[in-house]
Amino acid sequence: MKGIAEYIKDRGHDSTIWALWAWNGVITEEEIRLQLGKLGETGVDGVIIRPSSDMFPLYLSDEFWKLFDVLLSIARERGVSVMLGDDFSRPGESPFLADVSGKQHLRAARLAVEEEHNLEEGDTFNFTPSPVRKQYVVAVQRNKRKIYLSDAQTLFDGEGSEHVEWAVPEGHWKVVVFEVTYDASCDGEYLPNFFSMKAGQTYVNVVLDEFAQRYLPTYEDVFRGVFCEVPALLPSKAGVPWDDDLLISKYRSRYKRNLIETMPALFYEVADNEIKYRPHVYSFLQDTLYDRFPAVVDKWVKQNSLSLWVAGPEGDRAGGSQYLPDLFSHPKGDFDVIGTCRRGSRRVNDISLLSLLARARMENKPVFSILGRSVRMDGASIGELKQEALFFAVNGVSHIIIDGIKFNRNYRYEEVSPQVLSFGSPDFFTMKDLVTLTRSNLNFSAQCERYGDSVAVVFPSSSIMSDYNPDSPTAIKTAYRNIMESIACLQELGINFEVVDEQMLLDCEITKDGVLLHKDDEYSSITGVIFPYARLINNSFFVKVEQMSKKKIALFFVDAPPEGSFDDGHSPSFIKRVHKLVRAKTKRVDYGSCEKLREMFAEDSFRGEIKTKGITNPAVLWKKNVEINGVDGYWLFNAGTEDSTLRLFPYENTEDDENGDRYIAYDITTGNTLRIDLESHNRDLFTLFPGQSLFMSYDEESREETPITNKYRIKLKEDRWKFDTDSLNSFPLSRWSSKIGINRNAGSLTYYSEGHFVSHEFGYEAYLVFLDSIPHDKGTLNKRFRVSLNGRELLPMKKRIPEQDGKAAFFDDSSTLLIYDMSEAVVKGNNRVLILSNGEPDLPDPVKYPPFVAVDNPVDKSGKVWTVIGKRKNDVYEWGGFGYPFLLGTGVYSMTFEVPNLFESIYLNFTKLSGSAEVILNGVSYGVLQWSPYRLNITEQIKLKERNELVVKVQNTLDVINHLSAEKSGILGPVYLDIYGDKSSEKSLEEDEEVVRDDFDE
Repeated sequence: MKGIAEYIKDRGHDSTIWALWAWNGVITEEEIRLQLGKLGETGVDGVIIRPSSDMFPLYLSDEFWKLFDVLLSIARERGVSVMLGDDFSRPGESPFLADVSGKQHLRAARLAVEEEHNLEEGDTFNFTPSPVRKQYVVAVQRNKRKIYLSDAQTLFDGEGSEHVEWAVPEGHWKVVVFEVTYDASCDGEYLPNFFSMKAGQTYVNVVLDEFAQRYLPTYEDVFRGVFCEVPALLPSKAGVPWDDDLLISKYRSRYKRNLIETMPALFYEVADNEIKYRPHVYSFLQDTLYDRFPAVVDKWVKQNSLSLWVAGPEGDRAGGSQYLPDLFSHPKGDFDVIGTCRRGSRRVNDISLLSLLARARMENKPVFSILGRSVRMDGASIGELKQEALFFAVNGVSHIIIDGIKFNRNYRYEEVSPQVLSFGSPDFFTMKDLVTLTRSNLNFSAQCERYGDSVAVVFPSSSIMSDYNPDSPTAIKTAYRNIMESIACLQELGINFEVVDEQMLLDCEITKDGVLLHKDDEYSSITGVIFPYARLINNSFFVKVEQMSKKKIALFFVDAPPEGSFDDGHSPSFIKRVHKLVRAKTKRVDYGSCEKLREMFAEDSFRGEIKTKGITNPAVLWKKNVEINGVDGYWLFNAGTEDSTLRLFPYENTEDDENGDRYIAYDITTGNTLRIDLESHNRDLFTLFPGQSLFMSYDEESREETPITNKYRIKLKEDRWKFDTDSLNSFPLSRWSSKIGINRNAGSLTYYSEGHFVSHEFGYEAYLVFLDSIPHDKGTLNKRFRVSLNGRELLPMKKRIPEQDGKAAFFDDSSTLLIYDMSEAVVKGNNRVLILSNGEPDLPDPVKYPPFVAVDNPVDKSGKVWTVIGKRKNDVYEWGGFGYPFLLGTGVYSMTFEVPNLFESIYLNFTKLSGSAEVILNGVSYGVLQWSPYRLNITEQIKLKERNELVVKVQNTLDVINHLSAEKSGILGPVYLDIYGDKSSEKSLEEDEEVVRDDFDE
């Protein structure tokens, strides 16, 4: 165990950490040099450049090429690699986009339902095709809400302009009018067609060949390749990705069926005996997608000895309101590295990533994942990023991409990516530690082998696809809920598990001993299978299930067994096979609730050699059987925000029974170790702090016992905290509205916007701060807009806001902001801010977002209006309760406390903080606590027989003000003194006490 750190350090590894760097706003050589230098100092291996639609100079212009040459030169000096990562949902202005917009066959298209008509026998349907839009008309039979495709008829095939008149035959019919529309960016420019190889070749010719000509082979040691995100496939109200020229002919050629007559199955409920067409069409679209645009780019990178990283899918570019992410469409093809974009719910994305990792491990293919996108879409603290990064590492991700690094800070950023670690944000300066921590866990992951028996949780992609409907996404919600509950049960029981796809199980061999083995993974075996969602199931897959049952492999269907198959629907023969399966005499097949699942898998045969149970917060504890440098053990990771306590059992796989009672835990992040003797002082209870990542194994090296002392806990009372800030308070104007009208003086159109706030006082310093809501040049803004408060015109300040008792408005240089001093214009009661354009002939852009008010007072919200109030006391921790809900700065907590006279050591333990925090005790700073565990040994600075002064400075994250985040900030949970020593000498500040566990030896 002592040599693990050296072993990991000495061995080579291929894991890397990248920053996704959005080039937005004005790009300069000076800033490239400065920002890339900062990124290099954090320790990232490379940067992925994402040109934004608002960048200047324009993407692919002569000035852009000059700046990119500067970038590559500096990157070589810094030892940082570079990749290009175009955002094809917002491509910006470029020659490539001009080609796409000018040629219809290169534009991304969607097939959407334009009209639908429910008709009866004897009705007549009339349709006149649009002269400018491509349309298709299909008639299908219906029975109540379900449709039937067997008698589908094409009434209009998209060609010609003749009027269509159709006499409805016998029965009930639904006529669907499909229309082809072209996807455009928010700027009105068309997006590239991913189904078109010509679009891919145009991208190669216009963009990539230009890169190669300019930078290869000169910078072949720096420029590594291309990062590509593909669009989603699931239909939404806005339609499904489409290509007229390719899909219809290719589908007919391959499957001898009319694709247009099959498309209604994607948008409406379909009869169970025809539901197979849904997964059939989805699979066809997915295979075709990866065979076209990405395949052309892949060919180019291989010809140039570069690399292509493909993430899919990125989300619905048309933004349908009922859209759910197409997470089960993992990248297919011989790409160098594959991954997921992780937009939306983190828990859902985690499941999708686990499935992708299991498949990639079988194919020996590296996987990347993007850090920060799904923690919170409007930003994340450094602690949350650490939790997500360690989740990636413990589950086998090879490469991590940190999202949200933007060239210019946007407070109300409109691009797809969230803002996470912008330059100038307080959390950016702790990014180096995040990279260091992540790298230690990635290196450990790269050197360890995952092994042992496990239970497979099947990712039910086919079943989800068969039941998915944009009007009723119940299938996806039910499937993900059942997957998460199944995983939580297995975690609670301490059972190894893998999330696998259906194809992976089909590829497994069944041994005589009743174990599933994959031919490409000699270390892992599957002894049980859980099916979280299987209303309908593929017939060939069910044959595999029957074979597993005969070999006594444990099988469990959550909620209910299959109702039918894709091929036959609810056929009597299939239902008979299902009944036979669940009534097998082996009693190794069952179905029902997760409680029954827990009972089935609770037996010891499913547990690993290090047995655990009685876990608190089990759903956040991740356990993996791993072997490193010849040592077998468990990788444990607490992915939650609270302690997870588990009970250890003696290690049974040893000849010396006495030695089986000793374990050793290695902290992968810090390198600290702890020996655990199960027979000493009830040490079988072990606590994993939030965010801790440990390797735990049987201790073969020493019989020394870790010294045990009594320990107890003192809680610092909430009402003893005093609160202050180191920056001005800030809040947005309320009742914000923007309108257009006539300027009476100029006689032309004008924009006017107004907002309000209420004040209980006056005579204090108050400022109106515009972030980036007005595109402006300070020298000309007031010529185009007039800003007033309560009818009094305000003028922009030429200097920074003066510090008041050491407080400033914002972290960054406020010279970059537009600020008005309105101190003398504030009145008691309602205050009205009015922003009026001056009525020039060219109408200026409207003010999109309300400016902020900055004051040195707390605020409260009464109804819909923010109110400036006086100081107030609070009986909770988070500073929103003190009147600082959108504070962009540091919350300063202080209190004094006493300690017992006798003790061996004292630890200060914060159960939860919103962000990084500096701790100062009796005037001595302990540095910054960046993430959990927020725990410090304060023994040396403790004063006996007098009160100790504690100051805690909690740093806020940018998203609070950038996006008006409702997330709470500050100290968010109880704060304890963990006392190690003689309990008889105890002097408690509060009678309520709680026994706690030891941390690692210091």
